[in-house]
Amino acid sequence: MPIPNGLWSNSPFAGSEVASSAPHCSASASSDGPAPGTPGPLVMPGVYTVRMAAGGRTLEQKVEVREDPRLDVTPADRKLWTDALSQVAALARIYGPVNDRIQKGTAVADVKRQSRELISRISGLYGAIGRWTGAPTKDQLSRLAYYQTMAKTLAAKGGD
Repeated sequence: MPIPNGLWSNSPFAGSEVASSAPHCSASASSDGPAPGTPGPLVMPGVYTVRMAAGGRTLEQKVEVREDPRLDVTPADRKLWTDALSQVAALARIYGPVNDRIQKGTAVADVKRQSRELISRISGLYGAIGRWTGAPTKDQLSRLAYYQTMAKTLAAKGGD
């Protein structure tokens, strides 16, 4: 059964202290699939294998995901959009636990404040890119690169 891709929303912070109640869809190239609750951007159109394991049994079925017909986006721009969302979601998944450690640890107050601010900005960037289906702007890509650098810097300063 084809599933229109644009009908789902997601949050890079699902399950964390800054969680969103929005449902999400995630995909993984791994043969094991994503970890339960792993957020991610909308999947690219294509054929996917869905696996469900319960009670010692695993059921598997192929599904076709089609592009939402309401979207007017080239495949190249769609890929750029998906890649940017994936990078922001990955940053959120990696930095969320780092922020938790910083907040609970002995880092100085300014590092804790900067870490909270970074979480907020990552979330805002994810929302900004996710609201528009098309290539991300140069500013958005620049912000992503800066947030990735800041995440490394703050992790080094706040690592207890």
